[in-house]
Amino acid sequence: PPRGPRHFRLPPAWTSASAPTRTALYRQWIYLTQVQQALCYETALGKWKRGRTDPEALTMGVLYWQLNDIWPGYSWSSVNYGGAWKPLHHVVARAFAPVTALPEQRDGWLLVHASSTVNVRAAISLSIRMVPLWAVPERCGSHIDTAALTLEPLASQVAWQMRVTDLMQRAGCSPQQCFAVL
Repeated sequence: PPRGPRHFRLPPAWTSASAPTRTALYRQWIYLTQVQQALCYETALGKWKRGRTDPEALTMGVLYWQLNDIWPGYSWSSVNYGGAWKPLHHVVARAFAPVTALPEQRDGWLLVHASSTVNVRAAISLSIRMVPLWAVPERCGSHIDTAALTLEPLASQVAWQMRVTDLMQRAGCSPQQCFAVL
């Protein structure tokens, strides 16, 4: 049981008497908070971009603030005090690319939306691979499918879809063992 009021439980090792251990754990925790922030933004930005042609949403995306820090330290900004990109800035750069692939899991299906912010048609090719969690994505994984389509100017549309159960069966893994790479 947790001791005292906390939002979440810290690992038992945090009570270690070893200062180097606590310092290493703190640095890992800081890094993980930055990754979590990037994943939250990636999810939100994808949702808003997918909605650009939805008559009920009609959204073009979103602006975000907290661009840079004005002093060294850990914060919610996407660029640190020295100008280096944090995980969030890499995600935002990808999310605001002219043409993006936006995955969504809904009602047992994996849908991949293609979204364009350019005023011309875009011929796109989409490749879906499943990669084990313990592997390096660029070096391994099972190719599942490829889709080619023409994306209309300033459009967002479903480019590919498959039932998650079929996807896992074709890949020979479970959602706890692998992830999709687009």
